[in-house]
Amino acid sequence: MVFEIAAPERAESVIRARLDRGERLMGFGHRVYRVRDPRADVLAQAAERFYSTGGDRRLYELARSVETTALRLLREHKPDRRLDTNVEFYTALLLHGLGLPAELFTPTFAVGRVLGWAAHSLEQLRDGRLIRPQSHYIGPAGRVYQSVAANPLTPNPYPRPSPALPPPFTPAAKSDRLFAKQTAPFVMLNPGAPS
Repeated sequence: MVFEIAAPERAESVIRARLDRGERLMGFGHRVYRVRDPRADVLAQAAERFYSTGGDRRLYELARSVETTALRLLREHKPDRRLDTNVEFYTALLLHGLGLPAELFTPTFAVGRVLGWAAHSLEQLRDGRLIRPQSHYIGPAGRVYQSVAANPLTPNPYPRPSPALPPPFTPAAKSDRLFAKQTAPFVMLNPGAPS
């Protein structure tokens, strides 16, 4: 979203348009936290240090402007909900600054959770009961991974970071659409259950 906005003066119009279409803002809100995600504060400080010592400071300032505008508009559009910055907002900014391609952001977030998933599996086997079964996969089996570069339907839109701000394109929106297509076969069995 930050790259799509590209300039602080565009933040309000782009974010307002997304909210008017009923879209979620990636990097804001959390299933459990009803206040600002405390991990976001730690990563916000890390991003500030990173971008003050060698990263593109304009990108950091743009992200801060986008965050401020998004929080204000979220409070206007959804006054009954507390939607604050979450850990992904600053994680994505840091991963971009480190040169990680955007298509690896989601797998990088997932890698940190694999140990917990494995622990849940072991507990389920040991205790003979499922832990938080909230979804059931009903899609096709035997799917094979195909890299973004090898997929003829998805040209790689993720150039390496450059010293200047990237052009106004939206890798997050494209990857969100791909993620939605890949996860569409899941049926929520108990969407209101706590995570």
